[in-house]
Amino acid sequence: MGNYHCRSDQRNLPEHLATADALVVRSAVQVDGALLEHAPKLRVVGRAGVGVDNVDLDAATRKGIAVMNTPGGNAVAVAEQTLGMMLAMARHLCKADSSMHAESGRRNPCKAPNCALRRWVSVGLGKNWYGSCPFAPGAFGMEILAHDPFVSPAVAKEQGIRMATLDEVYAAGRLPHTACRLDSTDHWQ
Repeated sequence: MGNYHCRSDQRNLPEHLATADALVVRSAVQVDGALLEHAPKLRVVGRAGVGVDNVDLDAATRKGIAVMNTPGGNAVAVAEQTLGMMLAMARHLCKADSSMHAESGRRNPCKAPNCALRRWVSVGLGKNWYGSCPFAPGAFGMEILAHDPFVSPAVAKEQGIRMATLDEVYAAGRLPHTACRLDSTDHWQ
């Protein structure tokens, strides 16, 4: 069994699929019906990451091809990105960077309070929250206030989370975080 890696040039992918049993893709490769026509032996498409929106599920099903993904595979990366973005927002890093470049290296005039002892608020306690939040309280001494109708008070208490109404979360928010999806009417689920 051979391997074919197509990081940027996917033009030769169809010819390599002629003898392939499996195809592993990231989000850049679109696995549509036309591509699957070049894969008579293909039995499985694996999506490295969350979701399978780049795979034509109907076409794969018609050809008897299983489609899988790896939810949670990038949970640590998402948690790190979430914390990084929240710290950048809290510390006004974009404004500070612009100011430093404009002022030719003078100390930046952007004063931001420390994150320690601040409140982290979350609308929803989904998978991304569980990846991100366990780092914040210990590292920054933050109180966590959250709203999630699907989490029991006992679980929240065990995690050190104070549950609140949605209005209370919005009113208390300093470092906001959302870990929920919108439903078909654009309301938080």
